[in-house]
Amino acid sequence: IGEISGTTGSFLNSKVSYTREFMRYAQGDVGLLLGLRGVSIYANVFRYISSLTSTKVGVQFGVQGVELNLQLNRGRMNFKIPIRLTGYIDPFRTLAAALISVLVDLMLVKITEPSLKAISAKACEKQKNKTKGNEKCLKSRARAARQVQLMLKASSKKRKAALGADNGLVILLARYGTSLHLDFGQKWFLTVEKDTEDQFLLSSCASKNINVTVQLQFLASKDSLTLPGSSKQFLLGFYDLSSGEEAAGLYVRYSFAGRTYDVTFYDNEAVELPNSRAKY
Repeated sequence: IGEISGTTGSFLNSKVSYTREFMRYAQGDVGLLLGLRGVSIYANVFRYISSLTSTKVGVQFGVQGVELNLQLNRGRMNFKIPIRLTGYIDPFRTLAAALISVLVDLMLVKITEPSLKAISAKACEKQKNKTKGNEKCLKSRARAARQVQLMLKASSKKRKAALGADNGLVILLARYGTSLHLDFGQKWFLTVEKDTEDQFLLSSCASKNINVTVQLQFLASKDSLTLPGSSKQFLLGFYDLSSGEEAAGLYVRYSFAGRTYDVTFYDNEAVELPNSRAKY
């Protein structure tokens, strides 16, 4: 479906055109110009080689004659080559101009075809990698969620035991991933398998961290918690939440001996709770 547009500066300075995209990287337009020099008709073909580069091949004929127009646009620079074929209307030269413009456009297609194929291949590869990344994220998240669900009962028992002990270690809040100040849902592991639509996949994989309170309470003893100095993504109920720009970390708020503490660890840092670095 094309688009019709028009501009009017004055009665003797008007333009009406019809534009239509007929290929992914190409579009054409035809139009009528009305000016002080009379009426003329034009037809152009635009091809987009990249986000910065485009070409235009066109022909214009009217009372002023027949003209072939070649144009190259590169960023903000425009290179125009108008070629006047005749100063009056000549059917033969009008046909010649049309044939020349078609030949020039076909040459441009051949020249730009490798570049356009490379752009298309790159876009397809990018989309394919994004889809694979989302699928991997969803599978990892679902696997971790199932593990957390199996921990719930035992984690709850350990929490009750710690609350009843004099020096019990109670995990009040824990998050693993990036942007640890943000909350992406405490019960994320209960909703993972309820919705597998694309929108859910995108929203769940957009989570920068997960709540790991249940996991840490499950891994803790009555009065302490020790984790090895390696990435926590390999622990039960965890998965890879690092990004290319920011490494994952672990934030923990816990209570011990009647006081509440906060501490943050690097992903590959060994974890010991209670911890002398913790703030209360």
